Amino acid sequence: MPGAKVIINRLNLMTQSREIHMENMGLVKFKKIRNAKSLRIIVKKDSSVVVTMPYTLQFQLALDFLEEKKHWVNESIKKSCPQLATTSFLCLPRQPIQPY
Repeated sequence: MPGAKVIINRLNLMTQSREIHMENMGLVKFKKIRNAKSLRIIVKKDSSVVVTMPYTLQFQLALDFLEEKKHWVNESIKKSCPQLATTSFLCLPRQPIQPY
């Protein structure tokens, strides 16, 4: 998928996850869960997006599903945090916290 970039791969006994940066959605977390029966998109209050899917499903099918539902995701992000839709952000690299 153009514009998607795999950032992190994690492997666990029960879940496998990937985080991908998507245009207009930001960082999207894909989680493979062993006892999941279907695809599910969750838009959290902080406007982060999580896609849960069955463990045996290919990541490409989840990407296609998210692409198909991107209009709904964008509307949900606007509803969850309206000030984010009109605000631009400057992202700075994390700095270590200095002790007093």
